[in-house]
Amino acid sequence: MKTTYLTAVAAVFAMNAHAASIHSGLLNYWALDGDGNDTASAYAESTGATSDTGTANGGASFVTGLFGSAADLPGTAGSYIPVPDG
Repeated sequence: MKTTYLTAVAAVFAMNAHAASIHSGLLNYWALDGDGNDTASAYAESTGATSDTGTANGGASFVTGLFGSAADLPGTAGSYIPVPDG
């Protein structure tokens, strides 16, 4: 009886990434995860010194999304989330 062996070889190469962090220089960040809070200042690399928090108006609301919460903007007149001009 002939035995055949399948050998799998995987090579992993470590790459030194020189790209900037996604938070580097971040001015504003609205996750829209249950509210309109600007959370850019939570990241050390951000430059967002002000907190420009938005408020749901009209038919806009925060609902259960695919991953956590989401903003629901139904497209009706007056449904928006304004943020102050920081």
